[in-house]
Amino acid sequence: MQNELLSIVKKTTQQVLTDFGGNSAVTSAAGTTAPSISLPSQQDQNVPQGKPLLEFLQTVFEQFRLIAAAHSFILQCFKRTAEKYHVDVQLYEMVDVWSKIQAVVQLLLTDYLDIQHSTGGQHQPPASFSDSSTDISSFFARKKPQRNPCLQDLSLNSNSFCRPCTLNTFLSDYVKEVFLGQHHQSVSAAVDTATKAPDAWRATTGPEMTRSLGVSRPLLMSTVTVEKCIRDLQNLTHSLPTYSEHFLGMMCSILRNYRDTCHIAYRSIVQPDSEDKRVFSAAWLKDEDINRFLKSLPNWTDLQAQKQQMTKLGLHQQGVANGEVLKNGPRGAMDGVSGRMANPSRSEEEESPEEVRQRNAREAEILAGNLGEGGINAHEIISDVGQLRMLAQLQESMEWFAGCLHLFIAGLPGQSKQQQTLSSPSSGSQTLESLPPILENTVRSLQQQARDFEDLADTCLLVLHLEVRVQCFHYLLPRSSGSSISVFGGMDSQEPDPKVLQLSRVLYVFEGLGHLIAKILIGSAQHAEHIDEMAIGKMCRNIFTLQQTLTNITMAREVALDYARRYYELFYQTPEEILNGVVDKGPQFSELEYMNAIQLLHKSKGDTGTANQHLERLSEILGEVGVTV
Repeated sequence: MQNELLSIVKKTTQQVLTDFGGNSAVTSAAGTTAPSISLPSQQDQNVPQGKPLLEFLQTVFEQFRLIAAAHSFILQCFKRTAEKYHVDVQLYEMVDVWSKIQAVVQLLLTDYLDIQHSTGGQHQPPASFSDSSTDISSFFARKKPQRNPCLQDLSLNSNSFCRPCTLNTFLSDYVKEVFLGQHHQSVSAAVDTATKAPDAWRATTGPEMTRSLGVSRPLLMSTVTVEKCIRDLQNLTHSLPTYSEHFLGMMCSILRNYRDTCHIAYRSIVQPDSEDKRVFSAAWLKDEDINRFLKSLPNWTDLQAQKQQMTKLGLHQQGVANGEVLKNGPRGAMDGVSGRMANPSRSEEEESPEEVRQRNAREAEILAGNLGEGGINAHEIISDVGQLRMLAQLQESMEWFAGCLHLFIAGLPGQSKQQQTLSSPSSGSQTLESLPPILENTVRSLQQQARDFEDLADTCLLVLHLEVRVQCFHYLLPRSSGSSISVFGGMDSQEPDPKVLQLSRVLYVFEGLGHLIAKILIGSAQHAEHIDEMAIGKMCRNIFTLQQTLTNITMAREVALDYARRYYELFYQTPEEILNGVVDKGPQFSELEYMNAIQLLHKSKGDTGTANQHLERLSEILGEVGVTV
């Protein structure tokens, strides 16, 4: 029976190799051809698409079942004949047949899994194969009655045997003693390779892979690799539910290590040297009042509500709807993060344009009050565009990764009843209802890991939100450069100020940026010592350059910068003309802005004696029209 079964294995191997275009096989230690099948290229259109190993096993198992059925029929015939002719003979039993079949399968798996090399010879081929002289006649010899263990039909699932059997024990021992350890090592090695590569925090998915993941923006390849490893463990919890707790524990360990690695990557961007040299945006975010203020903004609360809704729908990995198209250089990389705070597509209680303007003006006022005092030094900003891009890509990837984890956790037994499937962008869905109960500590650990990745994504987003504003102060505020002229400098040039051009090259957008830039540019007037027509033209060119940059990004005109341009056009007038304009048309600017304009005009002419008279007249006019400062 041994030779015949092995012959079936060999012939089936060759047939499957032929069907799948393979041309190689491995000779086992027992001298037979084992099913180590050479997988064909999936790009070869002439090759059948499928899984050759699965096809091989199913074919072999079906043949073994037919053989077992034939033996069952023969034994019934023998039994009837013996009873008819009163022949006293002890026939072999089906347990003997299944024992031989299991032994062949065990030898087959030993060779395919390379168990002898994996375990140092711990698992040996079945003892029944050691004696090639075994004669089938020995099964007809008189034997003592033996207990007949329940051995059901051979199945791909070793758990189909209702009682312990040699094959089941063999597979169980292999999984516990070899497979689990090997898989843990292979997964850890894959994660290490992905996260420790020189370009681990720069390499992103290409267009085809990005589309296959169901996302609209590129993700870090390292994150996608780690997610695939986690997804493999998720699939194993379904394939081997008995060991689901082990795979989930392995998942927790990998997630903790990856979380620590991601935090190190974040710190390398915002804190390259030491605590005292942390970039201003990251340091400022640690202020509880600032952090709380940013998270109280309607666009942030809308974002969180929308993320929860999309997670429930299983669509979190597709990202938050973004109405902005950012192009070229760092803008493309920061498409997603800008959209997160810029246009989260509010579904209810839409803000009116005036509410949006007031909110943005309030934020600009608060930031100007905190950032506009001491100025921002060069080492306090992220001046490297590549670092900004890395931070943006880290944010996108962490948010997507956290979403994938939330979906998986929601499908675990005992979790949300609304989502009882394991979903991933590329693997489809599979039920998790067959999993045994999961330990509460394991579920809590997974939930905490998902929140940690989500928190890191939020931190990156808020840092980027603040960083672009900090850079506006650094490049535009006169005191930030230690000079009293800054953006007013180079009056003989017909080009915008160099600092304005620098800001335009690194600029990415979040909602309300136009209001902040206008606030800074208008506030710059109080620091200037002199202004003339050439300087006014210079400031208008600066404003036009920044407005054009923002318009190219948002595809909408930033009206707040029109406000700033009109303010600087005031300086073409005399103080008297400005006051008459307020009387005729009403106030267009705040009292403080008018005061700064009048004082700068007087300083430019060297006439400070009448400045107070004009300021008093301004106060009277504004009092009469009821302006609110």
